[in-house]
Amino acid sequence: MKKALSRAVSAKAGALSVPSLDASVTTLPNGLEVIVREDHAHPLVSVQIWIKAGSMHEEQHTGAGIAHCVEHMLFKGTEKRDPAQISQGIQALGGYVNAYTSFNRTVYWIDGLAEHAGGYLDILADMIRHSKFDADELTREKEVIRREMAMDNDDPGSTIQHLMQATAFRQHPLRHPIIGHREVFDQISRADVYGFVQRHYVPNNAFIVIAGDVETSAVLDSVRSLFGDWQRRAFDPVLLPAEPRQHGSRSAAKNFTTELTRIALGWQIPGENHEDKPALDVLAFLLGSGRSSRLYQELREKRSLAHYIWAGAWCAPEVGLFKTIAKGSLRPKSPLYGVLDLFVSAELRFVRSKSSDLHTLAEARWTNPRLGLRESYGRVLAATYLVKLITLVAETDSPIPEIHELLVKALDYLAAKDPVPALITRFEQRLAEMLGIIPEGENGMAAAAIEDSFHRKLPVQRRQLADWMAKK
Repeated sequence: MKKALSRAVSAKAGALSVPSLDASVTTLPNGLEVIVREDHAHPLVSVQIWIKAGSMHEEQHTGAGIAHCVEHMLFKGTEKRDPAQISQGIQALGGYVNAYTSFNRTVYWIDGLAEHAGGYLDILADMIRHSKFDADELTREKEVIRREMAMDNDDPGSTIQHLMQATAFRQHPLRHPIIGHREVFDQISRADVYGFVQRHYVPNNAFIVIAGDVETSAVLDSVRSLFGDWQRRAFDPVLLPAEPRQHGSRSAAKNFTTELTRIALGWQIPGENHEDKPALDVLAFLLGSGRSSRLYQELREKRSLAHYIWAGAWCAPEVGLFKTIAKGSLRPKSPLYGVLDLFVSAELRFVRSKSSDLHTLAEARWTNPRLGLRESYGRVLAATYLVKLITLVAETDSPIPEIHELLVKALDYLAAKDPVPALITRFEQRLAEMLGIIPEGENGMAAAAIEDSFHRKLPVQRRQLADWMAKK
């Protein structure tokens, strides 16, 4: 079954525009979806296989990092290729291969010359369908992952991310790091790893993306040849525990061997399926994505209070987190003490900006591939916008037309009315977490600063916000 997705968004008065969606979706009899977008501007192609399973789906092994371990093992040999033949075969075709594991997906991709799209598909199909999961290779690769864990534990950025997750979520698997906990990881066996593959690596829980200088009919023939006999299997979605409603503010602090302090402030937000999520994505981009963002300009360039600051909104389908992270000095009389107060107030000043400013920047966010999409996904230009849509598909399990409608709706919403009250209400309804990664030897002073800002000054700012909203 093939569907053509060629859609131009009508220009309404005052509405923002988004790129037209020009792709085809073909569903094979085994349930595997194939998304193809032709772009003949460059002789390049991006070939990707998306498995809709990540660290959230490890069930009785939650926190073990099995999904990430599987990603490693798919490069460790198949029935007809050893590990060297996989990497050398891709290089011989002028391609670059990589993969990543997230909370709700695992993605394997090759970027390279469009003329070798069929060859890239052949190697990826062999990895996905015929990896051996040799016991000796698994033993060696587990040592590699343990070294990754050690590096992760030595990184203050990763440490505050893990601290944020564990503080914000008490039941949902988002509370665990994707790479897993060492003590749980050490307990998994080859049977556990292979069982995860048998459970989740099925055609009716995956889709293929091909974007670039290709002919749709030709690449579909290659996909049918390589994946058409991949057997559909019964597949029940993983049932995830509901995250209990948060009834009080939370804070945490941790000492770390680092010269600079990291401070994070976050709010639980609805999941990817909620109508507010696209607007929150736009808000996060405007607040803390790059040097031109509001928080960067306010806290680094104008006030010299932080070396680095960032904001983002990431979600599972059910629940998510809107967060800001700053990095700087927290020694006596250091200006970063002011960051504790300005984290919220700078955001509030921004959302009071004129709507026209929001609209202009929001339109740029979704229509200019240079403003984030290309850098975020590191793909060829032909794949940039499509990859953003497909990411949303993986996170919501919704068809692409519905995602496109959602983006259009979000941008029309920003253009047609003042979005500030709705977004502010979203934050006001959710309690926050403040966390700190603090240089060793300064835990008493820094923890006191966090407690003072979070428990005394943040409620005052909330009351000021409520007063402002009442006047709207």
